[in-house]
Amino acid sequence: MAEPPRPPPSLTSLCIDDLTRHLLSGDDYVVQDIYELPSHLLDELISRLPPIALYNFNLHMPFQDLNKEDFPHDDSTNNKRKRSSAWNLNTAWQKLFTLRWPNIINQIQPTDWQQTYWESHLQNCLDEAAEIALITSFKGSIGDIQISGIVRDVGYEKG
Repeated sequence: MAEPPRPPPSLTSLCIDDLTRHLLSGDDYVVQDIYELPSHLLDELISRLPPIALYNFNLHMPFQDLNKEDFPHDDSTNNKRKRSSAWNLNTAWQKLFTLRWPNIINQIQPTDWQQTYWESHLQNCLDEAAEIALITSFKGSIGDIQISGIVRDVGYEKG
C-alpha cells in the first residue's frame, strides 16, 4: 500500500531552508539582508537554525545584543537595536543543547549557552578521538583520526 502524499512545504518553510543554506555558507551579501526580516519570520528562522548557521547569524549581526534597560526611553533608538533585544539567541542555543544532550540539560545552568554548546561539542570530539587512539589496532597518528559527527552534528550535513 502506497503512503499518502505529503503536503507540500510552505513558502515560509522553503525560504527558511534557503536562508539557512546561505547562513551555512557564510554568504555575507544575503546574510546582511536576513536582519531586515520582520520579527516573526526572524524568530522562526532562529528557532530552526542548526548550530553553525546560528553561529554565523550571531557572528554577522550588525549591532550589539542589548538588554531592554540599555535602551534610551525615547523613540529615536535605531530600530535594529530595538529588535535585537527581542531575539533571544541564548534560548536558541539552549534548545540546540537540549536536543543534542538531553540527559545532562538538568545538571547545568550556564549563562552562555552558545559557549556551553561549543565546549560540549569539542569535548565530544576529543572523547571520540581518544577512544579511537586507545584502540590497540590503531597505528596512525592523532591527525589521521576521523571524527564521525564533527561536521554533521553542527549542521553541515544531515545525518
